[in-house]
Formats: sequence, C-alpha cells, structure tokens
Amino acid sequence: MKREQSTLIEINNSGYHFESQREFKNSFYKNVYREAYLRVEDIINNITAKQGNENKRISAALQADFPNIITFIGSRGVGKTSAMLSFMEALKDYCADDDNNNPFYKFNVKGKILFTCLNCIDGSLMERGEDIFKTILAQMYQKFIDLEKDGAIHKGADFDFRKRELMRQLEDVYRTVCEIETMEKGRIIAGEAYISSLQSFSSSQKVRKDFVKLISNFTDLMRYNRFGGTVQSDNHYVVIAIDDIDLNIQNSFSMLEKIHRYCTVPNVIVLLTLDVQQILSIVTNHFYEVVPKVNKLLIAQEQYVHNLSMDYLEKVLPVNYRIYMPGVSKNVLIKKEQTNLKKAILGKLYRRTGICFDSQGLKQHFYVPTSMRELTGFYLMLESMGKVNELHLTDSFALGKKIENEEEIIKIKNIFEENYNIFLADLENRMILEKIHKSEDIIFFKNLMRADVHRAMTSVKEYYRNCVNRLKKQEIVSETVYMPSNADDTSYGELIEVLYALGRHQNGLYKPMVHCLIAYFSLAFTREYIYEKLSYSEDSTSDPKGMTESIIGGQVASEVWANSLIPPIQVMPEAGQGIFESNGTPERPLHKGIGHASAVRLDNVLVIPIEKEILDKVYEENEQYDDLVRALGEMEIMTLFFTNFVGTFENQRIWKFDFSRNKTGNYILCYDNTQEKDVGSASADFNVLNIITNSMYAEEKLADVDAALIEALETYVDENSTSEEKKTKDEIINKIKIALEQNSLKNEYKKWNQAYGGPTMPLPLWWFDFSYNILKRAFREQQKKNPKAINDTDKMYDYMKDLYSGIKKQLEQQQGFYNSDRYNEKAEKTGDEIQMVKLFTECPVIKMILDEKEKQEVDKEDEKDNEQRQRIEDMKSAVDQLFRRLKNFEGD
Repeated sequence: MKREQSTLIEINNSGYHFESQREFKNSFYKNVYREAYLRVEDIINNITAKQGNENKRISAALQADFPNIITFIGSRGVGKTSAMLSFMEALKDYCADDDNNNPFYKFNVKGKILFTCLNCIDGSLMERGEDIFKTILAQMYQKFIDLEKDGAIHKGADFDFRKRELMRQLEDVYRTVCEIETMEKGRIIAGEAYISSLQSFSSSQKVRKDFVKLISNFTDLMRYNRFGGTVQSDNHYVVIAIDDIDLNIQNSFSMLEKIHRYCTVPNVIVLLTLDVQQILSIVTNHFYEVVPKVNKLLIAQEQYVHNLSMDYLEKVLPVNYRIYMPGVSKNVLIKKEQTNLKKAILGKLYRRTGICFDSQGLKQHFYVPTSMRELTGFYLMLESMGKVNELHLTDSFALGKKIENEEEIIKIKNIFEENYNIFLADLENRMILEKIHKSEDIIFFKNLMRADVHRAMTSVKEYYRNCVNRLKKQEIVSETVYMPSNADDTSYGELIEVLYALGRHQNGLYKPMVHCLIAYFSLAFTREYIYEKLSYSEDSTSDPKGMTESIIGGQVASEVWANSLIPPIQVMPEAGQGIFESNGTPERPLHKGIGHASAVRLDNVLVIPIEKEILDKVYEENEQYDDLVRALGEMEIMTLFFTNFVGTFENQRIWKFDFSRNKTGNYILCYDNTQEKDVGSASADFNVLNIITNSMYAEEKLADVDAALIEALETYVDENSTSEEKKTKDEIINKIKIALEQNSLKNEYKKWNQAYGGPTMPLPLWWFDFSYNILKRAFREQQKKNPKAINDTDKMYDYMKDLYSGIKKQLEQQQGFYNSDRYNEKAEKTGDEIQMVKLFTECPVIKMILDEKEKQEVDKEDEKDNEQRQRIEDMKSAVDQLFRRLKNFEGD
C-alpha cells in the first residue's frame, strides 16, 4: 500500500509546534489549514457583498449579525493552538500578488488582501476577570507601536495627523468601555435604575459603532513596507486570536459575550480555540442561574437549559465556521521510525521495555496516543530511555543468544530496571489518572502496584467480586453472572478470565481500569521473566521456577475458558450410573466439559494398555524394545498435560508407575497410587493448554518421569522373572534404559531449550497483554467454530490441533507486525527479527500436535520422516487415551 506523505509527523520537542505555510501541504493538519482558508475566504466574500450594497454601508441590523468567528475545536492536546497560530502566521505573510509566497492556498477574491494579526491572547490566564475587549484594544495599541518602532509601517505625508486621530479614537473606545464597567459595578439608586440601564445600553451600542470606525482607520493607516515595496489594500483585516477561552471557568461566558457583542464587525476576523463540550458546560451553568430556583428542581428545565445553551453557541459560534481538529489516527507516519503510528509506538515500547504489546486489536491500542500532545510527550519519554535491545536483552530470550558475561548482565539489569521504573512511574502518575476517575479506584490501583505480583493478582479478583456483589445487592445483576473462585491465590488463567469479565461489566464501565491492569501485569510479568532468565545457568543449583509454578499457577486458561476451547463430550446416561441418572436422560444427554478437569486422580487417567507380547519381549535377546519404548513415550506425553499436583509425597518423587493387570485382566502401564493409601490418592489438574507451561521445565520433569518408568519396569521384571531370567535383569533393564534415553522426549526438549537460551515457554506468557489477547481471540474463535458437543473422543485430537493452529496463526500475524517495515539506517537498529512462531512451532509436543514438517519433499522411506510420523501417531494415541478416560472420570 502506498503511503501518503501528507500524514508524516516529525517529533523533535514538546510544546507548541509551529509550521510555515510551505509545510502545510505535507502537514498532519493540512485539512485544518484548508478549512481555515475557506472560512476566511467566506468571511471576506460576505463583507465584500455587504459593503457593496446601494448605500455603501452596513446597516445596524447587519452589524448585529455579522459572523466572523472561526473556532478550532477539539479536546486537550489535539494541537488546536499550534494549528491556529501557524495559520495566523501564514495570514500575516499572505500576499496575493506573489504566488511563491502562497504555496498552499490563494484566495479567490478580487483585489489585494492584507492581514494584521494581533498577538494571541491566552484566555486561560485572565483569571482575575480582566476585560477581554480591553485586552484586544491594548493589543491593537501595542501592535501599532511595535510596527512603527520597527519601521514596518509606511509613513505618508499625513501620517502624524492620522496617527493622532487613531490614538484619539482608541482612547474614546477604551473610555466608553471603562464607563460601562463602572456603571455595571456601581451601586444603583432606586430612582435611577432605568436611566442607568439606558445609559449602559446606549454606551454598548456606541462602543460597537466606534470600534467599527477604529478598525477602518486602523487598517487604512497600516501600510506595510513588505516584499520590496509598500503594501496596502482596501481588503485589510485585523485578526484577533484567543486561545483556550473555555479554560477560564469563571469568566468564559462574559468573554464570549463581549467578543460576540463588540468584535463581530467588518474587517475583523476572530480565531478561537476551545473544547466544545467544556464551553457548553460553562454556558449551561450560566443559564441555570437564569432559571428560577424552584424550576431548577424540575427535570423539564434541564432540557430547556440545554436547548437554550445549544442555540446560544450556534449563534455565537456558527456551525459552518467551526473547524474540528483531527485525532491521531493509524494513518499517521512517524518520520524517524519510517512507519505508521501503531508500529512506531509499539515497536519503540518493545525496544525500550522488552515487551511486545498486542498489535492485532481492531480498536486502537491503549498505549497508542490519541492526541498530538500525548503522542509527543510519550514518544519523547520513550526516546530518552535506554535501548535494551542493543544489549540483546529481548532477542536473547526469543532466539537463544545466551549472555555469559557477568558485567553485561549487570549492565542489562541496570538499564532495564531504570526503564522499568520510568515506565511504572508513567503508568502510576499519568495513565491511571487519565483513564480512572474515581478516587477509590485510583487508591486501589496504587496499592496494587505496591504489592507483590501474586497478591496483586488476587487483589484484582477481589476487586471484581466486590463490583459484582454491590450490583447483586441492588438486584441489578443476576446470580448467574460470572464469579471467580474464593481461593486465596489466583492463577494466570483465572486472572485473564476476571479481567475479561471486568472489561464487560456494566457495559464496559471498567474498561479503562482493565487497560491499566493489563499494562501493569505486562510490566510486572516481563520483569519477573527477564530476571529469571538472567539468573539461569545450566550449573545453577537454585530453583528458577518463579514464572511458571508461582505466577502462572499451573493454569494458562481457566476452567471455563479451557472447556470452551474444545467441544464438550456428550455423555449418555444409563440406569444406575450415579450422578448421570438424575442429571440427564437419553433424549437430553449430559454435555461434559473436557478442556479442563480439576483434581483428577492420576491412576484413573494415566493408563496405557500394554500387550502381553510386548512385555514378554523384554527377555528376548537382540530385541530393540520399540513397542515398549513407544508406550513409555506415550506416558511421557500424557504427564505434560497435568499441573497443580496434590498428594503427600514428602521425599518420594511425584511420579510412580506400575506395570500390572487391570480389572479385566489386561496388562496396563499406569500411575501407581499405592503409596497414597493412607493419605488419599495423588491428583492433578488436566488442561488442554498445560503443554505451554510444562514445556518450560519439560526436560527435568521428563527426567523424573523416565526414572519412575524405569523403576516400574525394574519392579515388574523383579516380580515376573524366573530365577534364570533374573540373572540378566540388570542387562535387560540397562538396554531398555538406553533405548528410552535415546528416544525420550526430554532429548527434544533439551535441544529446544539450548536453541532458545534455557528454560522458556512456546507462548510468551510474560507479555501479558500479548497472550491475554491471543487467548481471548482463541476463546472467541473456538466458541464460534466448535459444535455444542461431540460423542467421540477420538475426534478430540483434531479439535485440539485446530486450537493450536489458531494460536499459531495469531502468532504469525503478531510476528508479521513487529518484523514488517524494518527501520531504515536513519532510524534505530533493532537487530534480529522476532521469531515467536518458530519458538512456538518447534516446541516438541506442539510440533507433533501441528504435524510441522519441512516444506521440501521428504522421501517416504526416509528414516527420520518415518520416526516423525510415528511420534505423531504416539501423540494422537496418548491424547485419545487421556480424553477417553477423562470422559469417564467423575471426580474425587
């Protein structure tokens, strides 16, 4: 797509940004400037038409309704002042005879046009009730004095006389204004009330008439020495600019009244900047004072006052002369970054904080500024921070570039910690104050930021529960609304679900709070992860499992979400089937969510059928034990779907297996719960996304599983061997151990870990905003695509594969965003590209789920290809076994 240079923005400093007329064509505000020129041209044509009537004068009626106020409208920080002042400067230098001096716009009017621009008046500073009209008169006087002093005015033979006449007129107008002010403030005697009112009214009319004459003489006298000669024109206009009139809460209405009363005269153009919502509020408050106090209580008066206020503003600030400032949109290009606004801001955030924020939302991201002031300030803040990517901080975690140098690690920590603190301070002192307006919510958020991460997660859950409970007491929400658990801790998946529900609570009322919370947890989780990675070493005896086991809490997706990620299983009730007998009928079978199962008894689900012939081959010489190793490999895969283990293990390992016969007499490999007879059965949580968290430490987890499997095999051989066979027991076990070691899934994980710089996860959960949105979209997408229920667990693998394929597609889109539009040599260097798709798809179990292969054709007889296909079949077999048994598992 071809980029439009007209939206290019260069950010060099904060404060007002002035543009010359030659910059208008490529300016972000080019449409604002064009509209302003058109409005001025319209005013000039109206004046010319009214001055050209038969009497060559403007009647009193016309003078009373002479629209000449151009209003630049927008909220704080959108660039109203900069645009107005830039436009006024362009008018000041306008010369119709020289096209080179008018590169952007040329008025389509007859004759020369000249503009005298007074210094801009800051309405917000007139807090002591200074009279706006007096200020305008003072500006005219000062303008004349300054120009005369600088020699910019051409002095004819009668200049001194005309100057004295002008000063006299200026003094007369000023004196009349002062008299009116005195009459308004003075004490009125009862008998003189009506006469005083008439005097005041008469003086007001006199001020307007005298001001018309003053403007006429003022513009006639101002003949400029410009462009190599004397410039004069019959079409000469005085431009009055007043900035932020709406910020003067006490005096805005009286200022607006005086501008409309005195300044809507020929040869005057008034430029104003204001927020229309703010000025409407001020006008409404004024008219409420007019309404009798008794009527203020009547609802009907609210609409009356609102309509009155709207009518007043439409009269004083004509709609056709209002210019609305543009918001900062996605089409804006940041010059230094050579890319659009979204990519520039999120890209710089990544290079400064090590965080990839979500890039695929249809709505504007909460960290992408919406006003020019916010954009300038936020961008310059990021610009001033240290570049963590130059030290390979973030890329080392995505591409495995391990940092060995201790000094470099310290340097990285210092830069990151400094950036982290700056960013956290911005969140606390700017973002939450802009987005959150309730004082109790601000206090809650600031207290949350000072708590440890785990407590902060639980605080969010408590906050949401309180919000719902308040509405339940008022009977505004039903009892069926989502409520999180009462547990003292909060898992990663539950935090996501709580924030998702909070963002939709009361029609999105808490959405700004959710944005702030997501920003905070993105920072906090990334900090934990980075420090954990920097502290990791293969020789380390410390346990670095803070991110996975402590923060994530073993649950990437909550029970509700996980059960929606794949379709439920249809369970047909039968007579005498316990809980199903009373809860379902053959006509209306039960639908059992199977994406998540809490407290699953491991001996119920970790079961793999073993043919007797496979076990008999243990004693045969020269046997490769392929089938047995395959069965052990399936058990390895199954164990990676469980977290949050419960049981009394003490010094015993979690994993304990048994080769035995089941109730039907068939041989099985199963989890052994005999060690728990006195204290209850070992259990754990199954989750369809547990592979993501378990992959971080899969190498050591699988080492424990393999040791337990060999121990179970030793026990089986011990108990089922003849005395003759026992003589070769060690040799047999050693052969199987070697075969398992060679084919164990932990070898694949070891290679994966080495490639990516130590323990990591296939999905970057530490980038909370990133993963929150990926899981949110996966949740929504699967809800749309999946059937209400299925009755065949063998199909569940395909749905799980579709789920992981959807996550992969989202990663491809995110990666494409961050790696596209690479910055040119004038911009910052970002080093290596982000490889989040590769990280995800090369994770051993996910690779099997997605059936990822190299693109080139592979010989079907190739040994590696056959091995890969066999692993995929093992994966399917293990998953089918799990879902089949979870379907029948009724819970502890």
